[in-house]
Amino acid sequence: MPRQIAGIRSTVGFGGTITFNILIVYIAYNLDKVLIGRFWGADALGIYGRAYQLVTIPPENINSAIGGVAFSALSRLQDDPHRFKRYFLKGYSLIMSIAFPIITFCALYADEIVLIVLGPTWSEAAELFRLLTPRPWSSPSSIRSAG
Repeated sequence: MPRQIAGIRSTVGFGGTITFNILIVYIAYNLDKVLIGRFWGADALGIYGRAYQLVTIPPENINSAIGGVAFSALSRLQDDPHRFKRYFLKGYSLIMSIAFPIITFCALYADEIVLIVLGPTWSEAAELFRLLTPRPWSSPSSIRSAG
C-alpha cells in the first residue's frame, strides 16, 4: 500500500487543474466541428475541415520556428520584468510583421490557393478559407505549440 508523501495533494491538484484546462480547450476547439457536422452534415464538415487545415499551415510553421527560440530567450529574462516586456513586445511585433502580409495574401488569393493546394473539387472551401484567415494566428493552439 503506497503511503502518502508530503506535498502530493498540491501536485495532484495542480495536475488536475492542468488536465481540466486541456479538456475544456479541447472541447472548445472541437465544438464547432460537432455543431457543423450535426446541423449541416458531413459535406459541410469536410469543406470546413479542409479550409481550417489549410489556413493553419502558416501559423503553425511560424510558431514552431520562432516559438522555441523565443520561449528559451524569454525564460532567461523572467527575473527582469522590464526587459522581458520589452523583448516580448519586440518579438510579437516581428511575428505580426511576418504574419500580416501572409494573412492578407491568403485572404486576397483564397480561390487560387485552394485551387492549387486542394484542387478544383474543394473550390467551396475557398470562401471559408478566406473567412478563417485571421483566426488561427491568435488561437491558443498556436500559443501552446510555441511553448
